[in-house]
Amino acid sequence: MGDTLRWALPPGAFWLKYIPQRASETPPTITLEGNVGCSSGDGVRTYRMPVEEYGKYCVAKSGASVLLAHGANGLRVVEGSLLLQRALP
Repeated sequence: MGDTLRWALPPGAFWLKYIPQRASETPPTITLEGNVGCSSGDGVRTYRMPVEEYGKYCVAKSGASVLLAHGANGLRVVEGSLLLQRALP
């Protein structure tokens, strides 16, 4: 309990998505730090994520990071995939 994973984010624009291993699982707590801003769309279109997935369009500068932590319900393990998909310029 209490474990937190931190990954550096690359500078640029991308979609950040979390997909749980099982659709019924609550996602972990996802926090973004540093010089990064996120929204539900890229300014031209909004993407509606499936209910069991978390996703945001983000623009990051050097030094930004994403943190994944156990959710508020105290999951023993977090099983899923964190995906970064580069956005086209």
